[in-house]
Amino acid sequence: SASPTPLAAPTTAALEDPEAKFNRLRRAVDLAPATEAARMSAETNNQPLSSNDPEFLYLYGRAMFLTDKPQDAASAFDLAIKKIDENMTPRNGELKIDASMAKVAAHLRAGDAEAARLAAEALGEVTRPQQPDVNLNWSASPTPGVTP
Repeated sequence: SASPTPLAAPTTAALEDPEAKFNRLRRAVDLAPATEAARMSAETNNQPLSSNDPEFLYLYGRAMFLTDKPQDAASAFDLAIKKIDENMTPRNGELKIDASMAKVAAHLRAGDAEAARLAAEALGEVTRPQQPDVNLNWSASPTPGVTP
């Protein structure tokens, strides 16, 4: 008689929250950027910029930035931003802010002031000016006074 085959236990990676996974991978990049860049490159058959995953592209750009390859970093951040624009979600919106700021830093490190200026101007798309709260009632606020 045949015995039932046990089901494979779910892997930790399969159960990992996407945000927790991203944070874990970002820490790995920060701790060993060259090692992580090599891993990511191998994972994509030495074509990391061909990835369609904006998180992957951002992390690869971060690894390039931390290994002093600012032009490669700027390219990866730019691609991450483009992929985010194709699929905007609240989570991707947060990543777009980080990738946009990192792109400015990469251009500055590369010594390309004009590209850094343009990237900084593009931050206007992801940042919003703060609107004054018209519901504030300033007259109801207590006036600071001197207490004896």
